[in-house]
Parts: sequence; C-alpha cells; structure tokens
Amino acid sequence: MKYVLMMLFVLSPLSFGQSLENIASAIKSGEIDVKFRYRVEAVDQDLLSENALASTLLSRFTYQSNQVRGFSIGLEVDNVSHLGAQKYNDTINGNTLYPVVADPDATDINQYYVKYSSDVFTATAGRQRINHQNQRFIGGVGWRQNEQTYDGFRLQWQVLAKWNIDYSYLHNVNRVFGPNGNNANLAGNFHLINNQLSLTPFHELSVFGYWLDFDDSKALSSQTLGFDYNGSFKHLSWHGAYAQQTDYRENPESFSLDYWAWDVKLDLDKNAVFTGQEVLGGNGTHRFTTPLATLHKFQGFADKFLVTPVDGLRDSFIGITQQVGAFNVALTFHSFKNLDSEKLGREVNVSMNYRISESVNLLLKHANYRAEIHQTDTQKWWLQLSVTV
Repeated sequence: MKYVLMMLFVLSPLSFGQSLENIASAIKSGEIDVKFRYRVEAVDQDLLSENALASTLLSRFTYQSNQVRGFSIGLEVDNVSHLGAQKYNDTINGNTLYPVVADPDATDINQYYVKYSSDVFTATAGRQRINHQNQRFIGGVGWRQNEQTYDGFRLQWQVLAKWNIDYSYLHNVNRVFGPNGNNANLAGNFHLINNQLSLTPFHELSVFGYWLDFDDSKALSSQTLGFDYNGSFKHLSWHGAYAQQTDYRENPESFSLDYWAWDVKLDLDKNAVFTGQEVLGGNGTHRFTTPLATLHKFQGFADKFLVTPVDGLRDSFIGITQQVGAFNVALTFHSFKNLDSEKLGREVNVSMNYRISESVNLLLKHANYRAEIHQTDTQKWWLQLSVTV
C-alpha cells in the first residue's frame, strides 16, 4: 500500500492541473472484466483414508482505468467459494483425512496498483501480477483458484529496440493459500532483475538474478543467477536454461547448487511432439528451491515435487499434442530420478481443451503418478469451465 500512496503523491499535482472532466472520463471509460471459473477436482492418494472431491468457483472482477498523462490505476478482486460439501483439505479447514486441494474459501484483493507508462518505460507500484519467462522462478500460480501476486514496485525499461530491463523490489508475496491461512504470505526483501534480449526474430535470451531474503523462512533465502534461451527454425523450436543458486543473507546454511533444463519441440500442422529434461540440484542436505515459481507447470500435474528432494531431481519427459476438431489434446510422460539415478516415480498427464466460444472454455485434465521411493501413488482429475463476461 505504501508504494501506491507514493505514486498517488507524485500523481496529485498532475491531477490538480488536469481538468476534472478528463480525470472523470479516464475513470468512467476504464475497462471492466468479469470472469468465472468453476472447477471440480478429485484426488485419490494412497495412505490417506479418504478421497478428495472439491467443487469450487472463482469469481473475479478486474478494473483498469484509462490513462491521464501516462498514469492509470488497476483493481482486481477475487472470491473463491466452495459449492457443496468440503470433502477435501483446503489447507485451512482442518480436513486432514483428505488429500490437499489448495483452494480455500476467501475474498481477496488480488491486485491494486498505480501505473505510469510511456513509450519506453513503465512503473507499477502496489499489488500486482508478475510472471518472468516460463514462470520457472517467478510466477503467479494461475492454475490455483487464488492467484499468487506481489506487493512492491516494478520498473520496466526498453533500453533499445531489442533490449528490455525489468526490475522489481518486493516486500511480500500473497500466496495461493488465501489471505486467512497461516501460509498466506511470505514477507521479506526481494530483488528481481531480468534482462531480455531479442538477438534475432528467432532467438531470445534472458539473463536474470533473483535475491530473496525471507523474514521468517530463512532457509529459503537464496541468490539465483542464470539465463534462459529460446530459439526456433521453421517447424523446430528449442529452449535451454541454466542457473546457479547459493545461500543469501540470513540463511543458516551454506551451499551452491545448479539448475539446468532443455526441451525441443517439432510442430507438424495440427500436432506436435516434444521432449526434454529438467534437473534441480541437491547435495544430500540442501536442495535447489524455487519458492516463487508456478510449480504446477513443472514435473507433472500431480504436484508430487513441489519441494525438490535433497538428493536432487531429474525429470525426463516426452509428449505429443494433437488438434482434433475443436479439441486440443496433450499427452505427456514423465520419468523422475534423483541425481544418484535412483528411480523416484513416473507420471502420465492427459489434458483436453475445448474452446466453446471466445468467452467460454472447457478443460478436462488427468494426472496419474506411480511412486517408486518418493511420496505415494496419486491420481487426480479435473473438470473446469471458464467464462469471461
């Protein structure tokens, strides 16, 4: 909130110099979006006496004003409500006999910010959505009904036509567990820097640095430096990334761990095949951590590796996507091992997306995880209907 007040202070003399009619017009002519996302999620997890069945509805109201001398304001309010019985552990309802479906009931201000924009510079102060690259390190966890957003300020500068610098200072992370739970927030001092270079129309490079200093979760405090590269040639595209992570500030431990990933995709008209591998380091005591990532995007939909094992993780995957009429279908196989090549488990993911209209979308999704020595056998099913008004 303090950064919003600072931006409003800067804005105030401009506002007095601007006609009331223009200010009122910017507010009245702002853009309003209303979105509903209904989801049924079922979970069958070994060693738990009950199966989970969650029926939840996300209702989202988003407002974005028009600009007045480059300044604008934004507001987004979310409500997550369960429909029917709560036969699941939402992380705060105490239903610990059931598997976790991390969508607790809540009404939350998802975003509120003041923004200044010019042709080459944007400054945003307040609570906001931040996604870097493929969200492997910094993301919004948009899959969960309550999105992860960030409190602080962000500066985005187009230095040259093909060079962009993105810097954020954040003091709080509003997590997916809602505003009421014990795990709702991660407070600290966080500096995020992302340099994006468009080398050619077919090659993009990002060089990043993340300095995370947590107030309470000190074992997560880390410095991560790395790069992310995307390239393409005709029907072939590829991606590669590397990062090194070390302890930072008041982390009581000392470590240096590596991350690397690669994947290749071949597009063939209405279908595509892809394969790749992702490795997160571990030395038997410490693990490579990505506490601000959109973790559901990686290492399988079953979410069995939200925390990296201390012996590291190697995820080898292969998959195919296919367009069948109005349906888009994807099938992916994962094989999980630690860095000692011990088998941790394997997983199959299937998803089917059907765009009913421009504003209505239907999604079916399934995950089947089979454990070797990590966690337990788990199956998950999702049925989701999204409507934008």
